[in-house]
Amino acid sequence: MDPAGKEGLAQFTMSLLQEGAGDLDTVAFSNRADEISARFGFGAGRDSSSISARFLVETLDESVDLMALAMKRPRFDPEPIELTRRQILSGIAQSATDPSSIARKAWAAQAYPDHPYGRPSSGTRESIASITLEDVQAMHEVLFARGGVHISIVGAIDAVRAGEVVDRLLSDLPDTAPPDVPRVETAPPPGLTVIEQDVPQSVALLGHGGLRRSDPDYIAAYVMNYILGGGGLTSRLTEEVREKRGLAYSVTSSLI
Repeated sequence: MDPAGKEGLAQFTMSLLQEGAGDLDTVAFSNRADEISARFGFGAGRDSSSISARFLVETLDESVDLMALAMKRPRFDPEPIELTRRQILSGIAQSATDPSSIARKAWAAQAYPDHPYGRPSSGTRESIASITLEDVQAMHEVLFARGGVHISIVGAIDAVRAGEVVDRLLSDLPDTAPPDVPRVETAPPPGLTVIEQDVPQSVALLGHGGLRRSDPDYIAAYVMNYILGGGGLTSRLTEEVREKRGLAYSVTSSLI
């Protein structure tokens, strides 16, 4: 959903939600969360934006109120915006010299040409530098709507109380959904890209078209991949490539 030239805007916007809301500036919001032992997480990736929260039963009402405040009335003050911008730019600069990050970005750009998946969800130096307050406010309006929301609640709470919490968080949000992302219908032709780096280790990334999540064989493929290379140190690729032959520090496979 990031507009062209504004890559990283959703992630930028979500990062600002705990930097003050309502009458609470950044410090006051953080102190209030500490007082009631509430912990919040706000983020955005290639496929979703997300909010996580963990709090005590004794402070549930206060925590939900603070969470709702962050969702619906973020301040977007100038100082936190610029601090967040510098932090993101620092991360981009660091990833620009990291072989794994370079490989992932290059692979995505070739695998998904002319598609949002081919753009970095964290943005680029140019796109992050161009983001304005108005951009952040507009993205906030797009992200915070009831349509398309998925909710999971775990803990010492019953269904009735959980429903009340969800109503308090979502009931007055617009009943709209984020725009659909176009499907990736075709895969690009095979190709090889080599990016020279003056580092002692190399990263190789291989990929091709896979299964949709709705495919009836997806779960079987998921189990297969876990055995092959998704199961960490217990996977067959790790055992054969790393443990037996010592050919690589790490080797994995995944379905994305």
